[in-house]
Amino acid sequence: MLIDDLAKVNMILKEVRKVSGSQRVDPTLTKLSDLVRKWPDFTHSEKNTSFATNTCYELHLFLKHKDPAYFKEVVRPFIACKMEKFFMDHYLLDNYEPLLSQYSDMCNLKQLNTLEKCLLIDVTVKAG
Repeated sequence: MLIDDLAKVNMILKEVRKVSGSQRVDPTLTKLSDLVRKWPDFTHSEKNTSFATNTCYELHLFLKHKDPAYFKEVVRPFIACKMEKFFMDHYLLDNYEPLLSQYSDMCNLKQLNTLEKCLLIDVTVKAG
């Protein structure tokens, strides 16, 4: 199944909670879901406030794909200034060389979570 919108993500998370026996709703996930749903209607000032109070890799990834102009203007410079960059930082900055070299080793590859492994496949395909 292609998971290309938040409704599908929520549906899958509900199913995973059922299978795992957990009915607990993650308040952070709910807050982020509400934020990305409302994002297109925000003014630039509201976007800045929301970004400043809710910054996380999930939001950065969403913005890179769904609001590339805002990502380029605000998020990308924010990430680029980080002293220590991790997998997702390099991915968001389109800095693929460190990812391809570091995660070609199986020991390092095992450290990645599922999303990072999927993104590494994307990087590999783009690198050709």
